[in-house]
Amino acid sequence: QAYGLGSLAGVLYLGLLSLQVDSVGGGNIITRPLGALRLLAPMAPFLFLATSKYAATHAPGTWSLYNPDGSGLLATKLIPAPQFLAATTGVLTHRLPLLAREAAGAVGLAGAEVKRAQQADDNLPT
Repeated sequence: QAYGLGSLAGVLYLGLLSLQVDSVGGGNIITRPLGALRLLAPMAPFLFLATSKYAATHAPGTWSLYNPDGSGLLATKLIPAPQFLAATTGVLTHRLPLLAREAAGAVGLAGAEVKRAQQADDNLPT
């Protein structure tokens, strides 16, 4: 569930980013503010998970954002670590192909540099 929420947030982020990129040359008055909301998309699964856990453990009349005793909706232990990790992985899933492409390019560049250095060593007089 947490990974799915994170993945949906990543897709929403990309969709809103494309709206903002499309509106760079002028765009219309609707797509510009929607594109700016993309920064809120990665927070959505965490807010949903925290709210659902908080709602399950507190009566509706006792809700608060933060209490001095460390409880409240913004408490740090509302989302268990495995769910947090799953949601974070889901949000970052859309970046995996980009990271793989960059890593492959870096490995190829490093290989070309090693080969060039070996050729330069071979051309040195002995």
